Amino acid sequence: MALAARQALLRPEDPYKGDTVQIMLTAMKTSTPRDQLAKLAQVELLADQAAEAGLSDAAEIAYVRALKVYRSLGCFVSSPFRQLLMKVALFYFKIGEPLQGEESLWEVCGLRDNPHSVHMNVWQQLMTSLPTSSEELSRILRSKELGHEIAPDTIEPFPPLHRILRSGYASKAPPVVFHHSGNLDITGSPALHSAIVEEQDSRFAMIEHCSDIDLEGRDVNGRTPMFMCALFRDELAGRSLLSRFDRYPPEVRERALEAMDYLGQTILAVAILSGCTYDFIKMLIDNGARVDPESLMGNVFTPLQAAAILGRSEIVALLLQYGADPKRVYLDEEATALQLARKAGHYNIVEILSVASTVT
Repeated sequence: MALAARQALLRPEDPYKGDTVQIMLTAMKTSTPRDQLAKLAQVELLADQAAEAGLSDAAEIAYVRALKVYRSLGCFVSSPFRQLLMKVALFYFKIGEPLQGEESLWEVCGLRDNPHSVHMNVWQQLMTSLPTSSEELSRILRSKELGHEIAPDTIEPFPPLHRILRSGYASKAPPVVFHHSGNLDITGSPALHSAIVEEQDSRFAMIEHCSDIDLEGRDVNGRTPMFMCALFRDELAGRSLLSRFDRYPPEVRERALEAMDYLGQTILAVAILSGCTYDFIKMLIDNGARVDPESLMGNVFTPLQAAAILGRSEIVALLLQYGADPKRVYLDEEATALQLARKAGHYNIVEILSVASTVT
């Protein structure tokens, strides 16, 4: 049935009758990928026009629909999808919704093909937005404590970025996050840590020739050099460290790969959260990083929870293959990996974890 005929069947009061955005998105189902991207660009233009005209509700509807279609098409690595996410984040910041803006930026961080400049730009935007969003969260929670009615979707799901910041995933020192070498606080960073953060060429020679003590040295946040490699996605330096670890007895190598920061976050979970590649994550596991490490701290993710909330299905499958417990949680986290995946809308992972949970 032609699209016009389908639209004619709608009742006059139906909100989708004559809805330009909905008509365009419906027509995309039978389009080629090239046509689909072209139509998405038109929807994005409609959203931009609505935003410029001050029609925030209409703009948000168009933006959200376009994002939903991108996700259904599997365009997580496409440049247009990344650009739209950035635009949506800025839109939310402008209309005073920093929490939603952060969620869009965090999704940008999760894209696998992020160029370095985009990754840094995302962190700069996040750092700018955090004070505003933290203030908003405090206001919401104060209202809740006073007994005021708060809509459940106002604070659930809790913004992923805040949860990860609380877990210690992101550095507490903004200059370190942004790789601004001129502003690094070197008083709490051993030489090797600083070399990794700044991506200095000398870090490889330092790894090869430094003492074993230096390889396990920690900064003020309790992070080892391998932790820093996972945090900043410096996989080349991480592989060099693994080569050094090959000289260790198995139990010493495992200890090095199970080192946690002062909040109890693990190297493996941080590698997953920061977007390290499948091959690097598998290499960590093969060299002794446990898929179900112990943690006595709260507010941190298990590796499986980290992969589930970010939608990394290939990592979820890898962790399950190596024996990860799909029902495992840490102290302050009640939601399992399955529940986090369902809340985030990663239904392919929900299916995988549902089967795994039944088997175990």
